[in-house]
Amino acid sequence: RDVNAAIALEGRRATVRRFDATLGGQPVTLAGQVGWTMDGDHEFALRVAGKNLSLVRDPDLFLRADVDLRLDKAWGETARVSGDVQLQRSLLFKDFDSLIGLDRERPAQRPPFFSVAQPPFADWRLDVNVKGDRFLNVFSPAFKGEVSAGLQLRGTLREPLAVGAVTVD
Repeated sequence: RDVNAAIALEGRRATVRRFDATLGGQPVTLAGQVGWTMDGDHEFALRVAGKNLSLVRDPDLFLRADVDLRLDKAWGETARVSGDVQLQRSLLFKDFDSLIGLDRERPAQRPPFFSVAQPPFADWRLDVNVKGDRFLNVFSPAFKGEVSAGLQLRGTLREPLAVGAVTVD
């Protein structure tokens, strides 16, 4: 919402001079450049940043984070998403019986609970640090507590892999 942008076009290059918007009521910015060729190749160097952004908002999970991500691609190369996600105070209301039926072969059903199959995004590489100290308050019939995380999100958007530690207090 509330998108305001100033983008300069010159030849086969676009420079984002200013791009401001709101996501879940919080400001988010985008800056950088995109270039393209007549044969369909492109390059870009973009940065997306926002504080206390609502990443997930559904009845069972409310997840917020500070985001500082870079989207980079050189000519003829595969794109890469890198940067940092600092998890902020969030809530999980979950009946843990529903977690028992997870299918590890289906990315939407296993951590990190997403997969992007659409080309060319599916092959984009991931190099994102995800951290949060006591960021998640969990409320369920069997458990109440806080969760901390220190993860590295690697792999591709099609097959993301979260490596690291999640601790429960």
